Amino acid sequence: MKLTKTQIKFLEQHNISTNQVFDATGLSRSEYSALMKAGGFTLATGVTRCGNGNHSLRSRAGHCVMCNPANLEFQRRYEISGDLYVFYSPSKRLVKVGVAGDAEERVISANKQFYGNVDDWKLKFYVNVLNAGQAEKVIHDALSEFRRQRCFIKDGVEVLAQEIFSCSVKYAIEAIKIRLE
Repeated sequence: MKLTKTQIKFLEQHNISTNQVFDATGLSRSEYSALMKAGGFTLATGVTRCGNGNHSLRSRAGHCVMCNPANLEFQRRYEISGDLYVFYSPSKRLVKVGVAGDAEERVISANKQFYGNVDDWKLKFYVNVLNAGQAEKVIHDALSEFRRQRCFIKDGVEVLAQEIFSCSVKYAIEAIKIRLE
């Protein structure tokens, strides 16, 4: 496997060892994704170049990490342990389901940032889970028919909240309990 100076610098900036880079030359995205997951690799090289910057370092999902380093965080978040939580807004009668390192701290920050144009989120339930991002996706998929996308301003930019649902707290908690058994 041959890495460019730019790629090596990127790896160093993001504390990624060259041992975590998989040579995916000649493989399809689904092939290298499965092999990377099984082998615990973080990034792939030897893949098709991205259309924006002509980069060839990709996440397991096939996203260019050099154009959007946030993809590294999404991948890491998918695999780390954390609190899978349920918040409730009495004023809007909405539920927020997400993951955080600490659910009690997250409810405070969600209210401060006015997440989904709501500032009265109450923590109703949380459980610490392995592979928190994966667990969150499973629950979001289970609640998808109740999803309510709401815009709010974060750091001066309009953002679309993706973790809000119009269902009961009890329903959200049961969805978690059923799928995590």
